[in-house]
Amino acid sequence: MTNSKNTRPESSEGKKENTIGRGLSTLSDEEKLSIIEKVRFENEIRQELSGQSKSNRPSLWRNPLIISLICLIMGSLLTALGAIVTGYITPLSQYKWKTEEWKRQNQLDTTTFRLKMSRDCLKEFNQLSSYTLEAYGLAKIFIDDTVFGKEKDQLTSGYQVLFIDFQKRRSQQIALVKSLMTHFSDQVEINQSVKDYLRNADNYIRDTQQILEIKACLLDPTDPDLRNTIYRVLSKKEIDRLYSPGTSKSEALDFLRNKMNKLKNKIEHPTQLNQSYDRAVDKIKKDIQKLESDLEKRIAGQ
Repeated sequence: MTNSKNTRPESSEGKKENTIGRGLSTLSDEEKLSIIEKVRFENEIRQELSGQSKSNRPSLWRNPLIISLICLIMGSLLTALGAIVTGYITPLSQYKWKTEEWKRQNQLDTTTFRLKMSRDCLKEFNQLSSYTLEAYGLAKIFIDDTVFGKEKDQLTSGYQVLFIDFQKRRSQQIALVKSLMTHFSDQVEINQSVKDYLRNADNYIRDTQQILEIKACLLDPTDPDLRNTIYRVLSKKEIDRLYSPGTSKSEALDFLRNKMNKLKNKIEHPTQLNQSYDRAVDKIKKDIQKLESDLEKRIAGQ
C-alpha cells in the first residue's frame, strides 16, 4: 500500500527516452556502428548538396537583363559624350585654331604691308633729297658769272617763277614722306632724324636764295631795296660791320661779294646737310632690317 502511494507517474518524454534507451540497449555493437555510419554519410550528402545549390545560384552580372541595362546606360553615356565632343569641344577647338590662324596671318600681312611702306618711304626720302640738288642747280643758273651782266628784273623774275613750282613739288614730296613714316616701328628717332635733315635742307635752300638776292644787289647797287635785302641776308653782326662809321659804298659791295662767295662755297660743300641725310637714311634702313627679320620669323612660324 505504502509503495503504491509514493510511486511517481512518468512523463511522456521520459517514456520516449526510456524506450530509445531500451531499443539501443537491445542492438549489438555492429548494428550501432552501422547506424552511426549511415547518419554520418547522410550528413555529408546534405552538405555537398547544399554547397552545389549555392554554387549553382545565378550571378547578377550574368543576368542578361542586367547586362542589357548596363550596355544601354554605357551607350547613352557614349552618345552624350560624342554629342558634347562634336557639338561643343570640336567647334570650340576649331574656332580657337581659326582665330590663332587668322591672328598669325593678319600679323604676317601687317608686317608685309609695313615693310613695303617702309621701303617706299626710303625711296621717297631719297627723292626728297634730290630737291636740294635741284635748288642748287636752279640758283646756279642765275648766280653763275656768265649771267652777271643780265638785268636784275630778268634775273629775279625768272628765278621766282621756277622757285614757286619747285617749292610746290617739294612740299608735296615732304607730305608723302611724312605719311609713309607712320609705318615705322621706331617712329620717334626716325621722325627726329628726318626733322633734322629737313631743317638743314631748308637752310641750304635759303642760302641759295640769299645768294640770288645778293647777286641782284650787286647788279644794281643804287636799288632802293638794297638795305632791305641786306637786312634779310646778313646777320646783325655783319650788318653792324657793314654800316660801321667810315665804311664806303665800295667796301660794302665788296663785303656783299665776299658774303656771296662764302654762301656759294657753303652750298657747294654741304657737309652738315649730308651728315643729317646719312643719319636719317641709316635709321630708316635699320628699321627696315628689323621688319625684314620679323617677317622671316613669322613666315618660318607658319
